[in-house]
Amino acid sequence: MLMPDLLACAPACISTANLRQSAGALSANENNRISKGLACPSILDSISTGATPTTLINLGRTCSAVRTAVESFNSVAFNIDTFLSTLGLDPIPFRSMQQRTGSLIGGSTALSFFTRTQYLNDNINLFVQPGHAYEVARHLIDVQGFSYRPPGSRGARDFVDGIADATPRSLKRRQRQDSVHTIHAIDRVHRFEKRIDRARVIELLVMQTSRSAVHAILNGHSTATMNILSYDCAVSLYPLSTFGVSENQELKWNMLDSPVDAYLGIIKYSDFGFSPRAYISKEYAREILHTDIERRIGDEFCWTIKFKTDNLDERVLLTPASPPVRANLLLNNSWHLVGSGSLFQMRYCIVSLPIFRYSYAVADDRKATAMRQFFDEQWPRELEARHLDNMHQTWWDGALQRVQAGDAVHVRYTDDDQDLKGWQSRYTEGNSWCGDSDKEDSASTISERSYFPIIPVLINARMTRKSTDEILHHFRTALENDVEEADASLSDEEFEDM
Repeated sequence: MLMPDLLACAPACISTANLRQSAGALSANENNRISKGLACPSILDSISTGATPTTLINLGRTCSAVRTAVESFNSVAFNIDTFLSTLGLDPIPFRSMQQRTGSLIGGSTALSFFTRTQYLNDNINLFVQPGHAYEVARHLIDVQGFSYRPPGSRGARDFVDGIADATPRSLKRRQRQDSVHTIHAIDRVHRFEKRIDRARVIELLVMQTSRSAVHAILNGHSTATMNILSYDCAVSLYPLSTFGVSENQELKWNMLDSPVDAYLGIIKYSDFGFSPRAYISKEYAREILHTDIERRIGDEFCWTIKFKTDNLDERVLLTPASPPVRANLLLNNSWHLVGSGSLFQMRYCIVSLPIFRYSYAVADDRKATAMRQFFDEQWPRELEARHLDNMHQTWWDGALQRVQAGDAVHVRYTDDDQDLKGWQSRYTEGNSWCGDSDKEDSASTISERSYFPIIPVLINARMTRKSTDEILHHFRTALENDVEEADASLSDEEFEDM
């Protein structure tokens, strides 16, 4: 289990100095009676059952005996299989499905896993990657025993939406959506139900995402919503704010929810004990929300709980020609949070290219550029291979880190010595599906005035290289300006003097 230092963010009712003093006294003498008492399972269980994450971390730092006892408690308290079972899900098949499809549980359900609190009458939000809605729906119906019940329907219905979502043609159409910014995060919401007993019905919402599950979660109305349950880990993106001080920062420019729904969501999380804060100084924002730095899912600022995967189905190649995926692709997503005062915004690109099965949130414009450059060189080779074998498909997700670092090797699938210029011209002239919207590469296509920094940038195959360079230049410039503006905002001392 990984977690940042929460000691500085202990609840107000607990003195930080006293915590440090107590921790030092205990760690100095591991054989004292207090340590032995805390390490006693029955005593530790009584303390830990109602403890906050901050308290659990601090307990684990007192001495080795207590740390071992806390780890033993955590393995039970944060058992994902037990948690999923309480939601009416058969955990191993469900997590295996998550591994195949990249589906993520988010929202208050993921929050309740970290708080070890059940929120009554709450539904499950399952964020599903493009092209996997039908597979996930069939799993819920055929394996988990859910029924598909659209809002307003009097009974269960057969799920037929999204049958063709996973076909290459459908994925190509999705790549073509939007032009410069990723405005849409959710395409559709599908409602499923399962009766557990006479008094309890589980409602599960399949959130069919437009670009990626992570994009939708990063588009949430506030930081307390940004908790994720994947097949092999649980990740809280803002644990210091959410669990350290029980605060919730509203993200007013995020577009997943309407203003009314966002307002109701803020109230909902306030009822859960996570209060919205009216104003945050730049120092506090950098300390608690880690603003103005590049973040990555699973980084040192996240609270990450790893799960055992021994019993899950064996991972299979996306296609025979695809590089193997050896780790959770979720960890390849990154972003910036910028702002202070009452206005905070997410900054990242969504890179959506047809050599990758999934789209990715990328905070570093250099990595986004590297992905586009690799695509430009590799795509003619893919077209050549597809001409010889209509079923050819290589997904490069397993090599994404090498692609971003500029270390990936291009692959040609034939021994033909024919020049690739012919396939390159087919790509640039619009004979392929992904290059038919741009004209000449000489004219400037994206002005600074047409760039909106509050909306994530979209990097796709429809854009020429010049357009890509321009939009990434605007992205980088806006990000640099955001950091400068944050430096010029009120400090803690200045705010207190107002």
